[in-house]
Amino acid sequence: MAQNDLADRRAIEALKASLYALLSPYLDRRRDEFYGDAVRAGLVGEPVAALAAFEAALDLKALDTATDARLVELFAMDLSRDVRRALLRAYLGFPFYDIAMLPLLQGDGLDEFDEIKVDRIAPEDATAIRTGGHMATLKGTQFNSFGAFFSRAYRENDYLWGRLHAADRLIDIVVSTLEGSSAADLIDPATIARLKRQAFGAILTAERPFLTAIPDLFASLEREIAG
Repeated sequence: MAQNDLADRRAIEALKASLYALLSPYLDRRRDEFYGDAVRAGLVGEPVAALAAFEAALDLKALDTATDARLVELFAMDLSRDVRRALLRAYLGFPFYDIAMLPLLQGDGLDEFDEIKVDRIAPEDATAIRTGGHMATLKGTQFNSFGAFFSRAYRENDYLWGRLHAADRLIDIVVSTLEGSSAADLIDPATIARLKRQAFGAILTAERPFLTAIPDLFASLEREIAG
């Protein structure tokens, strides 16, 4: 790990600890034990007086003011520009995320949710061998997507391309998980291309004895992969 990355990691961990400390007073206010006997007893009395006592005990205006001031201090920590930008984007963008996501989460009893990222495996994304997406590679999409029902060669074609597309995309996905500003900083494109050619070659070797209806496709793929 580079020295700058290590410094950022340590600063982020310190920031997270500080943010949890800021969250703690709000969580305390969700516990019955936070409120004194007088406040709890008053909540069953006259409504206006009960709400006033509850408001005074919460003291949210003062807490929010102090929290905002502390957040400004935290944002001024010694963080890299990229980390600070991501932090500010998440903080300032939260109201918009909340508006979009809260209606979907109502009734689920969830306090938070985990971000889910999706990596698609599709002919349009797997272009190491041939560009053009499904129109340039798949046969079963013909006849309103019923083409493979009428031809063994079409089924073998699409099965083989499915394996090749999957290998292409899975290598890209693995490379994308490497830490760094870009994959090219860690693995040069020539190495990635070589790994893909090795994977494609292994797939062709494994499938050739079983996919007997598409010899022309095997020959074409070998030329394209080698080229």
